Amino acid sequence: GWLKQKETANTVVRELEVKAATSSASLTVQEQDLLKKAKKDAKVNTGADSLTDIIADFFSGKRSESELNTIADNLLKAININVPTLTIADISGSMSSNYATLKGVRFRAMDMARLAVTTFLLKNPDPDLGQMLITFDDNANIIVPGNSAYAKGDNRFMSGKSIKVDKLVDRADNFMNNYKNISKFVYDGGSTKLTSVAKAMKDWVNSGSKDEVDGRKEMINRYPVF
Repeated sequence: GWLKQKETANTVVRELEVKAATSSASLTVQEQDLLKKAKKDAKVNTGADSLTDIIADFFSGKRSESELNTIADNLLKAININVPTLTIADISGSMSSNYATLKGVRFRAMDMARLAVTTFLLKNPDPDLGQMLITFDDNANIIVPGNSAYAKGDNRFMSGKSIKVDKLVDRADNFMNNYKNISKFVYDGGSTKLTSVAKAMKDWVNSGSKDEVDGRKEMINRYPVF
C-alpha cells in the first residue's frame, strides 16, 4: 500500500544521502535523479503540520511502527542543525516520573529525551560527531563506539548490563531502530548531578595513550554547542 511505498522511498533517500555524505565520489547523475524522485515519493501528509503536532502524533499510541517511521521522517525534515552539537541527556529518576502534555497527548520526559537524542544524533552535520552521547544522573557516562556502556531494557524491572557499543545511530537505518538503540542508554537512573558531566569528560579525555588524549581533546573542541 501507500505506506510501504513511502517506507521504500525513505530507505532510498537515506541510503543515497549517506553515500553522498561518506563517499569520496559524487552521486552519479542517475543517482541524483533517483534521490530527487525518492524525496518526492517520500513526502506524506500525516495531518501533523507543526513540530508540536508531529511530536504529539509520535507519542499518541495510535500509530504502528511503520507509521512512526513515517512520522519521524517528517520530524527529521522539520529540524535543521547547522553546527556539530554534543548531545547531553538527563537520565535521572525524575525523568520517568515527570510528564508533559501536547495536544492532549501525555508522555514522560524520558520518552521526549529519547526522541530528542535520536533526532540530534541523526541530524548532526558531522556524522562522526553524531556518534557521541553523554548521559548523567548522579554520575555521567561518555558513550562512544568501541567503548563499553551500561544499557537497560525499557522495562523498569529489567536489570541492566554493560555492553560494547557498536554505533549509537545508523543513518542508513530507519528511525525506530535507531530510537530503540538509543533507548537502551537513555533510561531512568538516580539523582541529578550536572557537575558530574564535566568530571566525566575530563576523566575520559585524560585516559588512554597520548594519541588518544590528543584525539579526544580535538574531538571535544570540534563541538561549538553542548
